[in-house]
This record gives sequence, C-alpha cells and structure tokens, in this order.
Amino acid sequence: MKVTTIQLNNYLGEMVQSFIAAETLIKKAVTEGTKLVALPELSTCGYIPNTDIWSFGEPCDGITSKWAKEIAKKYQIYVGAGFLECDGIDFYNSYLIANPQGKIDGIVRKKETESYCFKSMDASNIVDTAIGKIGIGICADTHKKWFFNKMKAQQPNLLILPHAWATPKTLNKFISKKDINKAEENLKTLGKLYAEYLKIPTIFVNPWGTMPPMIGFFGKMMNSNSFTLNGSSAIFLPNGHAFYCQDQENQMTIDVDMTRSKGEPKEPKFYYGWIHKGSWMIRKILMPLEIRKGQRFYKKSLLKKEKANKCIETYQGEQEKIIK
Repeated sequence: MKVTTIQLNNYLGEMVQSFIAAETLIKKAVTEGTKLVALPELSTCGYIPNTDIWSFGEPCDGITSKWAKEIAKKYQIYVGAGFLECDGIDFYNSYLIANPQGKIDGIVRKKETESYCFKSMDASNIVDTAIGKIGIGICADTHKKWFFNKMKAQQPNLLILPHAWATPKTLNKFISKKDINKAEENLKTLGKLYAEYLKIPTIFVNPWGTMPPMIGFFGKMMNSNSFTLNGSSAIFLPNGHAFYCQDQENQMTIDVDMTRSKGEPKEPKFYYGWIHKGSWMIRKILMPLEIRKGQRFYKKSLLKKEKANKCIETYQGEQEKIIK
C-alpha cells in the first residue's frame, strides 16, 4: 500500500492557506496511488508554542475534522491531520485519522505536551482502521521510553510520527557546530529507529519554516533567531531504507508492506528514559520543574478560560447559522 508524508510550511494561523496547500500536495500523492497521507503536528493552525495558539482552538468535530473527512472521501484515502482541539475547558494537541467513508476513525492527544499551552492527556496512541492498526506519536511523546514500549506491546501495522521539531541553525555561546550536527542527525534518524526496532513502516512528518517565540524558560533558549523547523520528513522501512522529502514544501509517496515483518521487536538503549542522549541535569531536574511551572500557569490562566469558552460559543454560533 502506498503512503505519503506531507511536508507543509508552518502556516501560522493561516488555516485556509494550510488546507489549500495540503490538498495541492494530496492531489499529487493521489496521482501516485497513495492510500494514506499524513500531515504534521498542528498542521491546520501551524505550530505556535505560546498562548497565541488558543485563538485557533476547535471542537473534535470542528473545521479540521470536517475538512479531513471531505478530503478522505473525495480522494478515497485515509487522512492524518494535527489540530488544536478544545472542549470548552481545555486545549489539547491532537491528531486525527479520517477514512475513505468520510468518518473519523480516531483521535490521539499528546501527553508530553508544551505545559504552558496544552493539557496533557495519557490515553490511547492506537487508531484501529480497516487497513490495520495505526500507531500515532505526537512529537515529544515519541522521544520517550514509555511511548516506544507502548508501541512494542501493542504492535501497530504502521506508525505515524507527526512533529513540529525545531532544530538549532546558528552558532552562539550556547550552541556549537556539534550541537547543530547532532540535532540534525537525531531529526533524520528518529523514524528509522522505530522502523528498524519495531519492524514496521514509519512515517515521520515535520513542517518547514519559522518557529514563533516559545513561552517559558526553554523558550528563551530556543528563540526563533537560533532555531527553525527544518522539515526532513521521511518514510522509513523495517529494512533500514529511508526516503526523504527533498524540498521545503513537498510530499513523498512510498509503497510499504502493512504486514508485520518477521522477528521480535527489539528495544534500543535509552538515556534517563529518553531515546536520545542529553543532559541529566536538564532532563531530571530543570525540565520537571519547568513542566510544573507551565502547568500552574495554564491552570490559572484567565485568558485560557476565556479563549476556551469563546471557541465553543463561536462553533455553536456557526452551527446555528447553518441550521437556519
């Protein structure tokens, strides 16, 4: 079965433009025989790691769901898309799968999320479809041991890793050439690691473009002058073969075997519960402190409550117009 990674530009709040660009690439993939397309994390509103993103929240059956269902039915394919889900109280970094019948097969919510902006959700990472079990790991989730072991136990037929992974691009007193090279290597090999160790085809999809300012302590370190969303979307096969998108905004369609490969899944070496090497001080002390600080900020934010309420009221208002 042919599957596609859709590498979009990071359209910041330009949802209509994002839909248009995505469909243009989807049309091309359909001519190449694709049956499933995967868009990046937060693909419809763009990756905005600060409170500005709350202006683009939508219900689980909102505009992204409607668009994905229409596209899936129109082209008789499966569509994976990331969006900012809102239930009127909280915001979730979510990812859905729409099927060729024009229905949603399932929605996954991110657990290891940006704590200042979203509510963490520890739930299923598997979407059952007519073509098999699809595992979905949204960005930071896939960098942790718990997610790898979860996929190892549940044995999906295909894995989608939607990301908005910013990597360093310029040298400064905190970033060395070695740091840049290592980050690029990790970006390009994460999907390969999952494909080879779990023995399943893996779609890695990451946007291209500017990353807006990130809220919080680590956001100050990852400013947009030093970090960028560098694409590198790819499809990885269990035999180690990798196929990368070559341009900034593009698609890559590859034939994969959804039948699980022979042999038992293996487990790579982990570092303090992470899949890549890193600082013990940051991961065990600074990061947990920053996450708790972000959670307190999110919980107490009056703006969050206002935006969440407005999201549902706006959606209900649009629905009433349609009914009338």
